[in-house]
Amino acid sequence: MNKRFFWLIASIVVAAMVLAACGGQAPAPAEEAPAKEEAAEPAAAEEKAAAEEPAATEEEPAAETEAPAEEIDTSGVTELNILWAQWDPADYLQEIGNMYEAETGIKVNVIQEPWGSFGDLFFTEMSAQGTSYDMVIGDSQWLGQGATQGHYLNMTDFLVGEGIADTVTPATLTYYGEYPTGSGQYWAFPTEGDANGWAYRKDLFEDPDEMAAFETEYGYPLAPPETYEQLMDIAKFFTRPDDGLYGVGIYTQADYDALTMGVENVLFSWGANWQDANNNVEGVINSPEAVAAVEFYRELYDCCQAPGLSNAFFAEVNDAFIGGQTAMIMNYFAFFPALANPEVNPYAESTGYFVNPKGPNGDQHAALGGQGMSIISYIAPERQEASKDFIRWFAQQDIQSEWAKLGGYTCNSKVLASPEFAEIAPYNPAFAKTMTFVKDFWNVPVFGELLVVSQTELGKYIVSGEGTAEDAMNTIAEEHQQILQDAGLIGEGVAPGAPTQSDSSEAAPAEATEEPAGESSSALPPPPEGIDELNILWAQWDPADYLQEIGNMYEEQFGIKVNVIQEPWGSFGDLFFTEMSAQGTSYDMVIGDSQWLGQGATQGHYLDLTDFMTETGIADTVTPATLTYYGEYPTGSGQYWAFPTEGDANGWAYRKDLFEDPDEMAAFETEYGYPLAPPETYEQLMDIAKFFTRPDDGLYGVGIYTQADYDALTMGVENVLFSWGANWQDANNNVEGVINSPEAVAAVEFYRELYDCCQAPGLSNAFFAEVNDAFIGGQTAMIMNYFAFFPALANPEVNPYAESTGYFVNPKGPNGDQYAALGGQGMSIISYIAPERQEAAKHFIQWFAQQDIQSEWAKLGGYTCNSKVLASPEFAEIAPYNPAFAKTMTFVKDFWNVPVFGELLVVSQTELGKYIVSGEGTAEDAMNTIAEEHQQILQDAGLVQ
Repeated sequence: MNKRFFWLIASIVVAAMVLAACGGQAPAPAEEAPAKEEAAEPAAAEEKAAAEEPAATEEEPAAETEAPAEEIDTSGVTELNILWAQWDPADYLQEIGNMYEAETGIKVNVIQEPWGSFGDLFFTEMSAQGTSYDMVIGDSQWLGQGATQGHYLNMTDFLVGEGIADTVTPATLTYYGEYPTGSGQYWAFPTEGDANGWAYRKDLFEDPDEMAAFETEYGYPLAPPETYEQLMDIAKFFTRPDDGLYGVGIYTQADYDALTMGVENVLFSWGANWQDANNNVEGVINSPEAVAAVEFYRELYDCCQAPGLSNAFFAEVNDAFIGGQTAMIMNYFAFFPALANPEVNPYAESTGYFVNPKGPNGDQHAALGGQGMSIISYIAPERQEASKDFIRWFAQQDIQSEWAKLGGYTCNSKVLASPEFAEIAPYNPAFAKTMTFVKDFWNVPVFGELLVVSQTELGKYIVSGEGTAEDAMNTIAEEHQQILQDAGLIGEGVAPGAPTQSDSSEAAPAEATEEPAGESSSALPPPPEGIDELNILWAQWDPADYLQEIGNMYEEQFGIKVNVIQEPWGSFGDLFFTEMSAQGTSYDMVIGDSQWLGQGATQGHYLDLTDFMTETGIADTVTPATLTYYGEYPTGSGQYWAFPTEGDANGWAYRKDLFEDPDEMAAFETEYGYPLAPPETYEQLMDIAKFFTRPDDGLYGVGIYTQADYDALTMGVENVLFSWGANWQDANNNVEGVINSPEAVAAVEFYRELYDCCQAPGLSNAFFAEVNDAFIGGQTAMIMNYFAFFPALANPEVNPYAESTGYFVNPKGPNGDQYAALGGQGMSIISYIAPERQEAAKHFIQWFAQQDIQSEWAKLGGYTCNSKVLASPEFAEIAPYNPAFAKTMTFVKDFWNVPVFGELLVVSQTELGKYIVSGEGTAEDAMNTIAEEHQQILQDAGLVQ
């Protein structure tokens, strides 16, 4: 199972690594490998895996297998576009694409998107039935959405009829390509294989003294374990705290799916599964075998896990191994190249690799990673056929062999079994064998809800030591059963609806897919009776006026008057929390700041909207990033307290008249060696800022946030902080070592340099008004600002450069991360109002969330978070900054939203101001102080886990 789009946007790992397959990213290419360590035996294992495949869990979707199609002329297709995440394998695929172009003349563009926005970008495009991409290399967990929502082309007849399905191992065909599992319906070609395996210290395992001591104690020779019982023995044998050595490093991280993937390795190998053939989980995931597997994992963690690995994933276990703390580690194969690199791993020459051992009854499985290549259903038939031509060519054994040599993880059976593949890298023999017995987590559309439950309950038992394994698995079974029942995914013959288009037909029309929530206001039931008006509190500004116009539309349709009560920003927060402290009922709803979520939820002011938003499908209508940061508390909990209403984030405005001036363009390219254009990286932004900084001409490169009041400087710095791969906290709310990490320090140093070199004079205490004024006054070539303040720049009556003002999104950081500091607000329902008023308020939100109403909201000037509206051509044409806004709302991140966020903010504002604006001390000093004071505030508030 791959580390999916939304949440795991990963940490920067040791030198030669970038994020990879199962968390999203990959290490740098492996160096030429030493001789193989073990012979691959994929053929026999593959036969065994095929024989042991479980019964189908769901019947095939309603998609028909296609009738033979008439031959389609593809001669007009001159290029193909493939979307994938930004990492090394995508570079390898571009090399493969170049080979295809050399052979066929058809250009292949592998379009790479950072992991943080990859999923958001793709599903936003799909919600608009976009045709920007011909193919996508998507996660195995996306199969359910891709098939049932009509995004993926049904490739069953193509893959099966041409024998392509037979070229890959059965397990990879099942888990990368098939939906529902066991249906024989295929939606993707297995492309980038991955799974869990193990690395071990051969210098320890082959030391004569260690070997003798082990055999004396355990009665059999020390060697890579063939069973989990042996692995436990070896782990205990090498656990020597006095020597700083421990038996294992295994996955425990609470974020996204790490712990669940780690546990899956033993779960499947104990003979347990997540579900039966009809998707029932009661009695299956809480079976005695499942309970025993989880008890084993807990024992392994308790006895033998290296210290500091209570929240560990791929980076942490690799680091523990490289640091000499562990004798063995679990990891995805995608992260083993770093261990084979002597510049990264001091034990590289003595590092060996083995497959997951067998469970107590001989079962042997590994948790899946990697991705499959799918064809987009909305592209024209000739492009679909051209895409098939590429896959047909790519699937050939000789091309798959080239793919493997470059560093791609092939799923081709013959390549995996070849001596040549075994010699490419020292971990390849183990990888080849593992790809015959991989198994995966759920790939149904509600997989994310199922995952939250498993992560939470497994974490409580294994890491926190709460309760029993039986308790944990019973809770998982109960909650999973409910989620699946609510989604209509349980029962014989039950399968989610799928598109009826065939893989050679025209793109499926919208009617072929299930209509999402919020599609049309005509389908909404009437509001509850007895409510004549609703009161919404918001700050006093233009968007509140727009919302009043929306409220007037609601009154016309339903007869319920909507009053948008506006309070000046200066007193808005005080008024609201004073009212809440008295449990007042003057307001039915409030459109509050994202930072208020912690107070609103923990102090009982906000109504829990989780069931309402998830069951009505409202949660699925907005981009995942906005749902997280405007609605969810605690982050990652799946508990929602607000509907994303007024989206906003930082972006950039620039002077097109300067950027497109021929003399300026020529001078810039002469000086910097590349064309002058809106920057794609912060390095380019720095170059451009320095280029346009001309004090003698009264022109400067940038206007950025520096204001000491409230949160301006912190928000400005967040843009680079997140894009450098840094964060405010880890999964347990610890900040020491996180907000003062090397990445965070480097980001703040960049911001200081940008301020020192290129900030317009008079902007030492600048926020939205000041940077806009500097731009309008002709002082700056580029400014940072929230999108909410760009309408003034598009207005020729305000901005003399309005016609030549362009807009771009925040650039990428040094490792490709791309984020923007969040602004905007969500709409919450007050918990103290009467139940009938709560229901009426829900009705308004459900009406407001519909696509046609959100489109009207956007036309008025509201900043919608609706995925389909953001992706629509109409939205892009409403305002010149809207295309940049739409993209930005897929990669926003936010400051703390805990109840003590105000205390945390004062610290960050103070220390960042001292260093960046006043020039005091170093970035390291500033970030260390922030870390120390934040840690204390959070500990005092009981918020550090």
